Amino acid sequence: MGDGSTPDTSPTAQMAPLVELITSLRQDLTATQAQVLTLSNALRSRGPAPAPTKTTPPPPLPPAPNGPKPSFVDITASGTAPHSNQWQTNTKKAKKVRPEPLFTPDHTKVNRELIIELSSPIPSGVTHYTIITVVIKALASTKVGFCLARRTTRGNLIILTRPNISASSAEAYSSIIAASLQTL
Repeated sequence: MGDGSTPDTSPTAQMAPLVELITSLRQDLTATQAQVLTLSNALRSRGPAPAPTKTTPPPPLPPAPNGPKPSFVDITASGTAPHSNQWQTNTKKAKKVRPEPLFTPDHTKVNRELIIELSSPIPSGVTHYTIITVVIKALASTKVGFCLARRTTRGNLIILTRPNISASSAEAYSSIIAASLQTL
């Protein structure tokens, strides 16, 4: 193995660099300890440490002005407050720019609600979808269209027309709607 063709992998060959490192670290430690000993001897030979110097106190505050101190309200009312222009507020609010709506209905939602007063309440098992389906089938021959139905606490029915139809024009068909709902 000593011919150089293959590296030596024995444990003693692997530990040799570590042993050299430990030896050099011990020498460095001994040198550092000697320097610390020399410096501590030099400090002892100097004698006691000098006393700290006294600092001068800060100058006294100027005397307070004679008379009562004005209140904040008095200062701001007189306009003599330092930087009084700094406290002015801008009362004008910037107007928000709103984009134009994509669709504007002919009638608002309130103008599209048709209230149907029923003589007998609709059974609780009937869904809103069933109600609006019955109303649409009853008015299939007319141009009036509805898109939503909901119940009130008093047992009445509110039907919402399509955006292009007002409730006043659909009111003419309320008797037909009430008759078709009696079949439920």
